[in-house]
Amino acid sequence: AFLLDFEGFSCHGVKKLSAKDLRDADYLIEMSPEAWDEFLCGRLRGDGPTLVELDVQQQIVKADNPRDKQDFFRFHLSLQAFVDAGVAATA
Repeated sequence: AFLLDFEGFSCHGVKKLSAKDLRDADYLIEMSPEAWDEFLCGRLRGDGPTLVELDVQQQIVKADNPRDKQDFFRFHLSLQAFVDAGVAATA
């Protein structure tokens, strides 16, 4: 698991987490490695779902409380832009 630290639309850090550090995260995006690969390949092709669409379909966003889950919806554009930029950089 990795913790992404955003301020505004900028990612200020990425850190590998231990199991005990997970409790500090506002929410988790939980997918198997195969699901991540499929998601990223779809984004690269330009026809893959967004993280929000995946959450609606598969409930991939996990949070300890409803407020933290709402934070995903408030900030998902920054996270989606980060993922899409990473995908574009590998093309």
